[in-house]
Amino acid sequence: MNKRFLSLVLIVLLLCAALPCAAYADNTIIANLGNAPAGKYLDQLIGTTESGTASCVGGTLPAGCSVITEQKSSGACHFLRGTPTSAGVYEFTLSVKDENSAQLATLTCSLTVTPAEPSVTVSSDVNCFQGDAVTISVTARVSDAGSLSYRWFSSAGNSNTNGAFIEGATGSTLQVSTSAVGVAYYYCEVTNTSGGSSTSVLSPTIKVTVSEPVLSSIAVNAMPAKREY
Repeated sequence: MNKRFLSLVLIVLLLCAALPCAAYADNTIIANLGNAPAGKYLDQLIGTTESGTASCVGGTLPAGCSVITEQKSSGACHFLRGTPTSAGVYEFTLSVKDENSAQLATLTCSLTVTPAEPSVTVSSDVNCFQGDAVTISVTARVSDAGSLSYRWFSSAGNSNTNGAFIEGATGSTLQVSTSAVGVAYYYCEVTNTSGGSSTSVLSPTIKVTVSEPVLSSIAVNAMPAKREY
């Protein structure tokens, strides 16, 4: 009998741990909503109560988001919806009240908004001759107010992983070396920093083909003034 009782208690505890929100005797629900990227639409379930409508009564909601309550057959479902625009850690308190403004529940929530992923495009592949001056570039945009930084890498193959960092190459443009004949690939790591955290993406590769100069013709532009020596 004791073993069966302990087994039932253990099952209940496991089920409670698996729930996204844990209800307590004081009718408070604490919800850690995890992470969400800035610039992308968020439709996050905060919690469910038997009835009532939720409203923010403390803390700060992520800019661009609002609390929505939907009445369903299973109860009142409370969502955080919208497109967060700024990175940071947001903590806020929701009050759930019935149609007579009677307090039903309090929900204390937290959400971490990470910086938006940069949108990256690169310049075209390059075919040049040995000794030519060649500059390649990357263009990056973000939907939040983050700060962008750049790191360029070179690679022997057409891959934007495991490349060699080019010392001092930390701008949106790169003047590549054309001293040696051959093919090389370049890519850029673009990092968006905002709200004390960072998000990085790797650009597509840019192929640079360096060929030997070829003598195609010889011409005399003007005859010398002196003809006899």
